[in-house]
Amino acid sequence: MQFRPAMKSGKRMRMIAIALAAETTEATLRAFDEAAGRVDAIELRLDLMREFDLRRLIEARPCPVVVTNRPVREGGKFTGSERDRTRHLHDAIDLGAEYVDIEEDAVGMLGGVSPTRLIVSHHDFSTMPEDLDSLRRRLEERGTGAIKVAGMAARPEDALTALGLYESTPLPAISIAMGEHGVASRILALRHANCLLTYCALDTGGIVAPGQISVGAIRDVYRAESIGGTTKAVGVASQDPISDSLMADVNAGLRETGIDAVAVPMRIAPPDEARLVALAEGGYDGFWLMDGMVGMEAAVFASFSEGTLKTTPAAELDDALSATALHLG
Repeated sequence: MQFRPAMKSGKRMRMIAIALAAETTEATLRAFDEAAGRVDAIELRLDLMREFDLRRLIEARPCPVVVTNRPVREGGKFTGSERDRTRHLHDAIDLGAEYVDIEEDAVGMLGGVSPTRLIVSHHDFSTMPEDLDSLRRRLEERGTGAIKVAGMAARPEDALTALGLYESTPLPAISIAMGEHGVASRILALRHANCLLTYCALDTGGIVAPGQISVGAIRDVYRAESIGGTTKAVGVASQDPISDSLMADVNAGLRETGIDAVAVPMRIAPPDEARLVALAEGGYDGFWLMDGMVGMEAAVFASFSEGTLKTTPAAELDDALSATALHLG
């Protein structure tokens, strides 16, 4: 099924976007061919390219583009002057790029650019923002059409912190918890009407930021086209890495049961009840606790009703799906 982004005040929203790591114009054009029909937007990372013909790339784009020229101070590779860096972004706008991504401390160098084409961003590859609300207000005050925040997740709760940005801003937004613990933020963002886009990588590789999943995974494993405001979130909790094949089986099973839910991976040490309650209050509707979690030999499905933890043993996938239907259906 072709994903159809929602609209908000004439803007396409909830887009699936790939961030390209190609180093040359020719390699980027080949990536365009791979991405065509699979994604709704493409990010061109000029700072990762050895050379680029910007006019040729923008004219050949198969879908809307976000042009980025990230400096080293925010995790990119551009090492030249700010004048040269932002000049390329000005050129991109002049050539017809739909968006440019500009860091909050450099917005003033893009004077004259329509706010509707600006994504004002903040990135931290070491930690999550300490005061996300203050950061949000600061970004909003920069006169932008959209805001972006990306921080490095250290625990599953950080993904929920990132998702909270969508609830607090009236603007189109991109909010990402990077790394293994933040994968859920990339998927569950699509539940929010003001999610501008979520980033993924080409199926052939080229991950630009920690925790990015492939376009094939977000479409085929997590069923991006079916995620919306009423979709329930199920955390698949395990101490060990969770395979894409398991997540595919789980989400296929949810689809077959007819439950409007998406299961996302949650790498976590065995949680106590208080932690599960806190995660549920933060946005999860239930959990599949894999073998060895919470002192139980078999997997269980857990959900909360009026603050009470309810669990159902689930020795097999079919049992877990039945438990999910019982708890969430």
